[in-house]
Amino acid sequence: MVLVFLDINAADYIRDPLTIRRTLGIADGAHRVQVVDPQRTARRRCALRAGQRGRGQQSSEKREGGFVPFVHGREYNPSCPPGRGPLVEPLTIIRIVHASVLIQFGACSVLTDPWFAERPGHHHGEPLGLRLADLPQLSAVVCSHNHFHHFDMQSFAQYRDRGVPMIVNRGMEKPARRAGFSNIFPLEPWRSVTLGPLRVSATPSRHGVPDNTYVLHCGGRRVFFAADSLGVAEARNLTERYSHPDVALLPIQGLRLPFWFNHQLVMNPQQAAAIAGLLQPRFAVPTHYRLSYSGFRDRFLFQTRGSLQAFAAAMAAAAPQTQVRVLAPGEPLVID
Repeated sequence: MVLVFLDINAADYIRDPLTIRRTLGIADGAHRVQVVDPQRTARRRCALRAGQRGRGQQSSEKREGGFVPFVHGREYNPSCPPGRGPLVEPLTIIRIVHASVLIQFGACSVLTDPWFAERPGHHHGEPLGLRLADLPQLSAVVCSHNHFHHFDMQSFAQYRDRGVPMIVNRGMEKPARRAGFSNIFPLEPWRSVTLGPLRVSATPSRHGVPDNTYVLHCGGRRVFFAADSLGVAEARNLTERYSHPDVALLPIQGLRLPFWFNHQLVMNPQQAAAIAGLLQPRFAVPTHYRLSYSGFRDRFLFQTRGSLQAFAAAMAAAAPQTQVRVLAPGEPLVID
């Protein structure tokens, strides 16, 4: 049984749950799905966390005209922080390559931005930390945007479970379906989906194409995945909702396009450190820094200014409270 909470009017799915099921693109028999009233669940969870029993009293943070929903859009109830239950699961981070990371909240495994096969103009620049066949049973896959080195559906179609829930940006549903995946959840920024113990919240990004960053909540842990965003200004809006994550996965490549007025697409080490200073994670793991576009492209079409040394120096100045962990491919970071 997978419980799915979406930011949808409860009356809509109570009246016609089949319509909502089809809207979500959930294939019958792949994963049994139960849609739950988020307002009723919010009241129950907040009451339990406050030590109340039974019906409990509504929080003083209640908005006039209705309770702030557990799965939020732009609303947030600070008296009942998301993903912060009394039980805390061990957290393991394994960097596979580029922005592809395996995040394990106890027995719940999430893969970010799958990229397992190279092609001309897109080279890993380092060995894979895990092969596709080595992946565990995944609870979800989160994909930031439709670039090959972040959304490699051609190779990921070989993954053994095509019913795995896949959280994507709007517009990425069709290529995911063409690859054979059936449980697809398109999210816009400030929208969330909850799958059993895991909640995935899409957050704003800036990259030149439609792009999401994500906050993952599970087992009392929180991880911020910045994909390859340039969204320093957007990150300021995260602090009131998602500050102090256990881990922030931050790109540091600093990609620029010299042929396009030196236009910047990916944050550099100093900008990544600035985001860490805002969010104040316990650990910061740099990502997105070994990609190679091939000799000619690397020299003339793309310019990168990110390095691990520059990131460490910037973090010491902007976020000294955060531990920087540079992970070799396949090396785990285990947080008890």
